Amino acid sequence: VTSVEFSPSNDKLASGSDDSTAIIWDVFSGKILHRLECKLAPINHVRFSIDGEFLVTGSNKVVKVWGSNEGNIIQTYKGKDGVFSISCSAVHESTFAAGYR
Repeated sequence: VTSVEFSPSNDKLASGSDDSTAIIWDVFSGKILHRLECKLAPINHVRFSIDGEFLVTGSNKVVKVWGSNEGNIIQTYKGKDGVFSISCSAVHESTFAAGYR
C-alpha cells in the first residue's frame, strides 16, 4: 500500500498500491466497495474530493478521476512524469491539482 485516504464523511477509505489498483473500502464493515484497475502502473497517491463524490488517483504519468460511489472513470489526464501529490479544492468539488516529479 502506497497511499491511504479517508473520505470526508469517514465512511470510506481509499488505498492505492504497487499492484496498479486502488480500492475503496467500507470503513464500518471492512468490505471492498470498488476495486479500481489502473493498468500497468503503481498508484502513488489517492485523494477524495471535498464532498466525497470523487476519488483522484495518481500513478506514473496518469491522473484519473473516479466516481467514488459507482467506481467508474470520470476523466483521465496524462502528464510527463510520475504523480507524487494530489490536492482537491475545498471550494470547488471537482477541482484538483497534481504535482509531478
